[in-house]
Amino acid sequence: MLSALQITDAEFIFDLLNSPGWLQFVGDRNIRDIKDAEAYIKKIQDNPLTKFWTVKLKDDARPMGIVSYVKREYLTEHDLGFAFLPAYVKQGYAYEASRAVLHSLASKDAPVKILAITAMNNLSSVRLLDKLGFVFDSQIEVEERKLRLYKFIKGGN
Repeated sequence: MLSALQITDAEFIFDLLNSPGWLQFVGDRNIRDIKDAEAYIKKIQDNPLTKFWTVKLKDDARPMGIVSYVKREYLTEHDLGFAFLPAYVKQGYAYEASRAVLHSLASKDAPVKILAITAMNNLSSVRLLDKLGFVFDSQIEVEERKLRLYKFIKGGN
């Protein structure tokens, strides 16, 4: 189940952004308490070029991950992102949620180009991007970090 990220998700965001996978592959966002998490969410909500969805279990609506659609300064197009709490990785949740968002974004008649970036050593994300239909484009460097850049194109070039 996907829903827009809300301030009430602050405890979940605190846990996610301090999880080992996030810290290793995305980086430390200095979220040290719930107030920091609330400010992080508010910043996302205030940016019209950014959308975050909380992925929740259907049974009990417990948040387990996020899917994002972000326009970054260093990319020509929006990029699709995903991150999940450790207990929910490698179970197909990221694929299902990302596929749903991707399908929604690409369901229009106009050509669509969506990018994705991942750390060079994040092989789980590489496999998921491949499965979603993204293709490797190039290697880029952002803030002294080397990243893999992927693209998804529906219609056009």
